[in-house]
Formats: sequence, structure tokens, C-alpha cells
Amino acid sequence: MTESTGVPMNPSYLIGAYLAVNAVSDAYFLLDAPGCAPSKAQLIHGRHDLGSDLLDCEGTHRIQYSGTRVTTVATNLEDKLVEDVKRLAETPGCGVVMMSSMPMCNILGTDYERLLRKAFPNGGVPAYIVPSRISGDWLDGYEAILETLASG
Repeated sequence: MTESTGVPMNPSYLIGAYLAVNAVSDAYFLLDAPGCAPSKAQLIHGRHDLGSDLLDCEGTHRIQYSGTRVTTVATNLEDKLVEDVKRLAETPGCGVVMMSSMPMCNILGTDYERLLRKAFPNGGVPAYIVPSRISGDWLDGYEAILETLASG
């Protein structure tokens, strides 16, 4: 951060993850997070890639979020997450689904790997969990997506 303005010099981990998803044209990403998560995808279109298709005017966004709120984070949203990730995988052109969470959701210890097994008991579209991080910049987020894909 600069001393004079206090403005972060590096975009966040999540911005980097979104940039990596943006680079993989058939990748879809579900983030267990509140409603602030999609606004970061808007930054990519508005500042990085005017041709980005992470967000779609018809609502078929490649970046989706669970809509978890502070008032619902402690409730059982697992069935909704399973349905959300299955819906993404059924989107025409989807080649891979990735899932992660904001730290607010991650602290609950939800077993996202188990949810993917429940969503895809017989295989299908490749589906992976991207590590959630509370620190790191955009390069760490970009790296996390690429490492996740490479490990698969």
C-alpha cells in the first residue's frame, strides 16, 4: 500500500482467480460467498478485458455465487450448493467446474469435496475445489486456479 493514499497496489486473490477463469473459455466457477462476489467480475470486464464473457446479459454467468449472507451462513446450505454446481455443469459449453469459498464461509468447515462427490457421483464434467485464502494478491489467485486445473 502506498503511505500517502492507503490504496492497495495489487488486486486481490479473488480478482486473480477470476482472471484465470476468464482465460479458460469453458471454465465455470461457483463461489460460496455473499452478494459482493460478482462485483469483482465486473472489474475484469470494465478494466481488463472488454471481451470477457464471465458475466452474460442473459444471466448465464461463468462466475456464480451462493448468495450466503451473514444471517444464513450458519444454516445448512449444502443442498443448494450441490444444485448450484450441478446447474453450472449442465450449462452448454461447460468443460470444467471449479468451486471455492470466501473466508466467511470457509471458517464453517464445509466439506466442499464431499459436495462435489454428491453432485457428480458418476463423474461427468471435471469438478475441482480451489483453495480459499484470506491473504494473497491476484497472482496467488491466478496461480491457485492454474494449479487446481493442472492437478486434475
